Amino acid sequence: MWNIKFVLKSLKKSFSITFINIIGFSLGLCVTFFLIQYLLNEYSYDSFQKDKDRIFRVAVKSYQKDKFEDETYVYTSEMGTALKQDFPGVEQYATISYPKSDIFYYNNSPFKIEHYRYASSGFFQLFSFNLKEGDPQKALENPYSLVVTEKLAESLFGNHDPVGKQLILNDQNYTITGVAADPPKNTDVRFNMLISFSTRYKQKNVYMGWNGGNQYIHYIKLVSGTDITTLSAKADTFMWKYINKDYEKVNIKDEIYFQPLPDIHLHHNADSGWLRTSILTFSMIALMLLVVVIINFINLFIANAGKQLKTMGLVKIHGASRSRTIKYLLTEIAVLISVSILIALALVSLFHPWFEQLAGKPIPTIAESGFAYALLIVCTILIVTLLSAFFPSLFISSVQPSKIIKNNVAVGKSGKTLKNGLVVFQFFISILLIVATLTLQKQIRFMQGFNSGYDKENVLILPLQTSELRKKADLLKQEIAKISGVKNSCAVSEVPYDGLTSNGYFPEGKATPELINVIDVDEDFLSMLNISVTKGENFSQEMGTDDNAYLVNEALVKKMGWDDPIGKTIRRGGVHPIIGVVKDFNFASLRSSILPLIITNKSWDGYFNYLLVKTSGTNISETIKEIAEKWENVVPNSLFEYSFLDQQFDQAYRIELSIQRLVQFFSVVTILIALLGLLGLSKFSIDNRVKEIGVRKVNGATISEILMLLNKNYVALIVTAFGLAVPLSWFVMNKLLENFAYKTGLSWWIFALAGILALGIALLTVSWQSWRAATRNPVEALRYE
Repeated sequence: MWNIKFVLKSLKKSFSITFINIIGFSLGLCVTFFLIQYLLNEYSYDSFQKDKDRIFRVAVKSYQKDKFEDETYVYTSEMGTALKQDFPGVEQYATISYPKSDIFYYNNSPFKIEHYRYASSGFFQLFSFNLKEGDPQKALENPYSLVVTEKLAESLFGNHDPVGKQLILNDQNYTITGVAADPPKNTDVRFNMLISFSTRYKQKNVYMGWNGGNQYIHYIKLVSGTDITTLSAKADTFMWKYINKDYEKVNIKDEIYFQPLPDIHLHHNADSGWLRTSILTFSMIALMLLVVVIINFINLFIANAGKQLKTMGLVKIHGASRSRTIKYLLTEIAVLISVSILIALALVSLFHPWFEQLAGKPIPTIAESGFAYALLIVCTILIVTLLSAFFPSLFISSVQPSKIIKNNVAVGKSGKTLKNGLVVFQFFISILLIVATLTLQKQIRFMQGFNSGYDKENVLILPLQTSELRKKADLLKQEIAKISGVKNSCAVSEVPYDGLTSNGYFPEGKATPELINVIDVDEDFLSMLNISVTKGENFSQEMGTDDNAYLVNEALVKKMGWDDPIGKTIRRGGVHPIIGVVKDFNFASLRSSILPLIITNKSWDGYFNYLLVKTSGTNISETIKEIAEKWENVVPNSLFEYSFLDQQFDQAYRIELSIQRLVQFFSVVTILIALLGLLGLSKFSIDNRVKEIGVRKVNGATISEILMLLNKNYVALIVTAFGLAVPLSWFVMNKLLENFAYKTGLSWWIFALAGILALGIALLTVSWQSWRAATRNPVEALRYE
């Protein structure tokens, strides 16, 4: 109790330094705790699955003429069934579709359900998702049956039991047979609703079987004790039996392999590369933040050594042992850190929704994070406490009392060197983060402003989400064209911003199929988006044969090596003549170069899925209101939704945007913490030189001379940090930009601006203290001399 009282009294005497220390510690620990949540979440994906070590996702590598062509985990519908049938080591399989969204009806009211999937009957036997109501073995067995999550059930039916109720999709009744608990945030198998996979075999224009569309994801669970290498050894025979025997005729071969469930999120998804980059980046930031926090603490203790030594001298003179002295110091440190931890945890809880928004993904709260998070937090606190306490307590407790009483103690040259080195390190990290933020921002702006080859400004995307809407696409176009704020419109199968469907085609002169991207459009597509035809001509309503014709892009012509593609043919479900070549445009993100593309004038099922509407750009809200009215008139009681093409294009870079936002946030926090430390150091340093400043003013020194005297050391430290940070940041940013096929350059001004910002902010922080000291009346400082 004596220790606590004595510590609190001592801290009160140095209130400003104590306050700065607590604020710096709290901010640093808050951000570190957030980062631990983020990293733990990424590493724990699907860890809740009971038999995760026995569950694998089936992936396929495709070869053409023994040359690797493509790799995917999305395949045709029959893979899972065949694996269960042919291999006794497969205990269960689950086949699911890609996430979908559609308009459903309940009591004649339309509502949109996003992220629903088709799932086979073994879904709840293979995965550990909790089915709160319904039979796990039968809920997804029969056609037109579905399972909803608790959250969706509550939004649709309130407190009423949903089981047995019916929803309508495309004029077909679907019966709810179960209610599942909401999937955890850390799973790649997310869903809001599941529809029985057997339903797919009942639907029209859905191609199932081994030669159907690549739309399905297959998981298998092995019998306990079965080695996956046993299946892998027989994979070639299995694929020969079902598909490669036919593919051999055209020199194509598909190979399957099995991806362990715990490895999928970080190693086998489309964005896994960027995810690993972000994890490495944020791990380094978390480590650097902890170092900065510890450095601040040590620096402020060293700076405050004079007051601490006088206190320790009095304690030692009264007979206190070195162990008691160290106990006192550790008590003071424990008080500081305990208060900081409580503030940090409160901030984590308060700002958790904002951090989720910043990260662009769901992140578990403190309560949801469980034992692993608590253990990491405790370990972090222990490490920070021990490292922060070790040097100050060892240094201060080792000083002899006789030297303290004679005022014969100084931090010394080595202490000053250490302090300066720590300041340099803090701003070295800060400059690195500023450069990273500016470079990512420049790259994202480059991508957003990049000439994608078509005009995406003021273009509305209107989903045709029901069969009735799709059937009336032409009528909708006609009605919308009457609106004064509408310049043009077109119907498309997909929106060209984040990749398009690809299929196998036989271009003229090729005996083997080529995997080529495709988009189905009407004749207004090119003119509306301002895509130019470089050879041949566009589709035309007057030319009835255009229904069977193709347009191709320049990338396809180049790949095929055609000098004159007009008149050449491409085979798939018939022979299609090429009537025109369009200028290359980016229909996917700038991470990859422009791929070959086929443009058709006829959708595969006779209907288009979207209307694109080009507006004048003036009074858009009124134009949208008028479109909604036309929409309701043509198809009453239908849901009207819209988005902007340029915004969707930007969303293709959501991962880069979230990383840029997070790095920007961490940069600000790191600089703020560094400046808090600098503020404390400069305050203490200037307070110790008040008499010196007074003497210099009495002897004629001007305010500008005193400011220069007090600031020059900090200028030298920031310049040193800048010189060390530039080469490393140049190397790291060049490596980062290699992830993009189209990228901005590293400009000199980024590094100059980073240095100027660091120097300017640091000087503003120090100069505030310096100005107060330089403008102070020297009589106050020399009154008692």
